[in-house]
Amino acid sequence: MSKLPRAMSRTDAYLKAMAEGNTSNLPKAVSREDAFLKAIAEKGISGGGNANKKLSDYPKFTGETDDYARFLRAIEDIGENDTLVIDSAELDFNGNSLSLTKKVSIVAQISVVIKKAGISFETGSDGTYIKNVELDCDGSSILNGFKGNSGAISNITLENCSASDFTSGHAFLFESYNGEVNGNAFINCTAKNCKHGFIIKSKNNILRNCYADTIDSYAYGLVSDNMSGVMSECTGNSIENCRAYNSAYGLRMYCRDKTATTCAGNNSNNKIDGFVADYCVIGVDIGETSVPSDYTSIKAIENCTFNNITSVNTKGTSASNSLFVNNLLTSVFSNLNLEKGYKITTTDTTTKATLGTQ
Repeated sequence: MSKLPRAMSRTDAYLKAMAEGNTSNLPKAVSREDAFLKAIAEKGISGGGNANKKLSDYPKFTGETDDYARFLRAIEDIGENDTLVIDSAELDFNGNSLSLTKKVSIVAQISVVIKKAGISFETGSDGTYIKNVELDCDGSSILNGFKGNSGAISNITLENCSASDFTSGHAFLFESYNGEVNGNAFINCTAKNCKHGFIIKSKNNILRNCYADTIDSYAYGLVSDNMSGVMSECTGNSIENCRAYNSAYGLRMYCRDKTATTCAGNNSNNKIDGFVADYCVIGVDIGETSVPSDYTSIKAIENCTFNNITSVNTKGTSASNSLFVNNLLTSVFSNLNLEKGYKITTTDTTTKATLGTQ
């Protein structure tokens, strides 16, 4: 890495540190984005644990026909903060989901496809880092690819990861029904051919340079609700330079309550900066003005920013607009590129939206 250019900004410094594995003089983090990049840099590009062990050091036992048991042995053997290096191009979990309960790093030397597999982040896995891992449902009964909704988790980083063919569930599902889910990062991740792509019902997450392709419902969902009985709020999240293609909804946002007549949750202070919905039935759909039949109340989405939003090549003829805005408060739109324009529907006279260039 000796020919890397001089770092000219904090972002440059963090990215250069990731490439060189040198974190001795990183600048102070002054924003949430800085903090995430600094945390990733300090882990190191290979995960940054105290020890590296290879999956090939854990062979199959006699009678084992898949890779799940040996992978589990490897995870159980390595310590907190250690790194497991996957030195195989393809693995098979035979319909099992790996539950992580401690902070580890899982890094593939080259992108590895794990067939018939899911990965679940449980309480205790805070700070886990995974890179270059592709989960493929491959006809198994597993509902979700990468999942964080079984306990309180934070600071999970997924980089260059993907989940495909989870046609009855989610590629990435992070929600606070069973403990607060907070401050996770999804960098250069992909969801493909799933029911839902990236569903965030939690706080302070970053999705950067992510891609959703052929999603039956929501390619990206920033959602607050209490579907399970506990309110899971969606606040402080950031979607940056992400793309949805060939999906039912490019981006969907709402706030609902199943039990209270005044919605107890919040969907607020989220930022979308750089988003493309290409060949989607509905490009961007924000909020709602009527209560769905299986809910009791809804609430306006508040204090959000939408910048550099593109919705083009609308799929089918059912959508009359590229952007639907419903019941939104004190939010700002700017730099819109909308094939079919926008529609604002609200019964709240205090709604304020600055639509920017269009």
